[in-house]
Amino acid sequence: MNLFIKKNKKKRAIVLDIPLYLENRLNKKGDIIIYVDAKQNLINKRLRERSNYNKKLLKKFKKIQLKSNLKKKKSNYKIANNFNSRVLKIAVNNLKFKILRIND
Repeated sequence: MNLFIKKNKKKRAIVLDIPLYLENRLNKKGDIIIYVDAKQNLINKRLRERSNYNKKLLKKFKKIQLKSNLKKKKSNYKIANNFNSRVLKIAVNNLKFKILRIND
């Protein structure tokens, strides 16, 4: 991760998709955190559809994850994910322009 950041430090923005980002205390002052919210029943349905679905492993991850309301509180922005890729792309693009405009 640090090598990637060093290689791209002259870019306007660097986007990292890191599971357990807050839980592992990787966040630094000045980081912009985006919380992607989805209904739990839709998340579970999508996970069960995966070929590598492992219920025991999923339970372990759930135990170490922060609660959703705490993640929302620590986030700068929130995006609703209804698993419709077209709608999600529009939301991400809108947020991207908003963030880049603010940080000019």
